[in-house]
Amino acid sequence: MYLLGGEVTGNEATGSGAPGTVVYSATDLSAASSCEWALMRGLDARLGRIPKPPQLQDDMLDRAAVLGDAHELRMLNRLRAEGPVTEIDRPAPQHIAVAAAETAAAFAAGARVIFQAAFFDGRFLGYADFILKSEDGSYEVYDTKLARHAKVTALLQLAAYSEQLQLLGVPVGQKVYLLLGDDTTSEHRLQDILPVYRRRRARLEQIIDERVADTSPTPWGDPRYAACGRCDACEEQVQLHRDVLLVAGMRMTQRARLQQAGIGSIDQLARSSGAVDGISESTLAAMREQAILQVEEPAAGQPLAWRVANPRALAALPVPDAGDIFFDFEGDPLYQEG
Repeated sequence: MYLLGGEVTGNEATGSGAPGTVVYSATDLSAASSCEWALMRGLDARLGRIPKPPQLQDDMLDRAAVLGDAHELRMLNRLRAEGPVTEIDRPAPQHIAVAAAETAAAFAAGARVIFQAAFFDGRFLGYADFILKSEDGSYEVYDTKLARHAKVTALLQLAAYSEQLQLLGVPVGQKVYLLLGDDTTSEHRLQDILPVYRRRRARLEQIIDERVADTSPTPWGDPRYAACGRCDACEEQVQLHRDVLLVAGMRMTQRARLQQAGIGSIDQLARSSGAVDGISESTLAAMREQAILQVEEPAAGQPLAWRVANPRALAALPVPDAGDIFFDFEGDPLYQEG
């Protein structure tokens, strides 16, 4: 049995789930929402159909993980100061069923707060940040996120844990909450997001089952799976196939229309002529011109090929001066007050 995003485990290790079942997490659900093709490509690697991609270090992600852990710990310490907190230790793969049983027992005992509640239903495996008991006896799911605003992927995770509570027969509150990075709390109605989550979960299970049944690795451009075209897995294939996404400013919707017209690579676009359904004449002309510039060799002594697209706009720029200053100001996406 393969745990997407985690270790490979056997059926005997968990105590439930059919042998060979792909177990997925809320993180995998979020990943599928971003790029189905990349997630399925990762599953191919776990199934041994293609080599595993190298693990590249991302300093930004590493820093975000550190800040995320600190954000979670602040909330945990705050709850500890207010009363008892039942803390479920993150289990080794062979003890997943034990942690899930401890979680169920904590709900049965009426725990005030449960930290890292473990859920496993045979296919879905997840760990909720915080689940709090409300005054009416129902339980509500809270998740810590560094983001300043609620994201759909975060709401899907809240819905996933809420559904697991329902499967356990635990009374569930009407709202779920995100504890955001600016110390604000974003609340959402469970009835609004649960139907979306269930559709996304059914879709994820469908493509996982299809991928397992098809023993060949999924090719680039596989129409069964939506691809973002921008992640590391997609970028590798874009470069390898000289996909039209190499054209600066190319959108996925435009790419789809070009493919329908038989234009799949930047080279084909540069050589193409005629109309393409769904793309205006002016837009198509600009795209072709951009493709031509990117594939042609620059003039002697020039670092790259270029053309002036709007001479009037260029002429409106002031004459260069020795005192000109170029100032590029960007905010730190991980900055936190204090």
